[in-house]
Amino acid sequence: AYVGQQITYTFGFYQAEQLTGDVDYQPAATPGFVAENLPNPANTNEVLNGRTYAVQRRKKALFATTPGPHTIGKASVTVTLDPFSGPTELVAPPLVVTVLPLPTQGRPPGFGGAVGQFRVTLSADRQAVRAGETINLQVQVTGNGNLRSLAAPQLNLPSWARVYPAGETRKAEAGGAGNP
Repeated sequence: AYVGQQITYTFGFYQAEQLTGDVDYQPAATPGFVAENLPNPANTNEVLNGRTYAVQRRKKALFATTPGPHTIGKASVTVTLDPFSGPTELVAPPLVVTVLPLPTQGRPPGFGGAVGQFRVTLSADRQAVRAGETINLQVQVTGNGNLRSLAAPQLNLPSWARVYPAGETRKAEAGGAGNP
């Protein structure tokens, strides 16, 4: 993966035995990444080697902030199969991900480091104004990737135009796009 590119981390818990009590999930530590919880898929049943398992999955979108090796820590669930023997912790070992620096060749002008597929639209509250009147412009960016890493767009307006920033609203919704 490259710096800023989404990695989708999925933790799966496969259960074939009846449990007494809840499943206590402890997510992996993700230093070196910006992490966003993704919607969890619906629980399913899967057959492996002739045995049926109830499967629960937890998903996170991870965006590495620097190149190099990064460790996604252990994740675990604590379950109780037998109330007389107490809880058991089941652990998924840590993973090491090699993160590459972004290539320098082919970067668009003004590239600020945001990686993804984005669409930018511009709309105005009116089509014509008189000298001295204001016009409200709205820049909207949608797409897949780490939207939080986007900087405010640079407007290339004529020298006679004045800009009065009205603020910014960001709404990011976890959707799960990226590498499985």
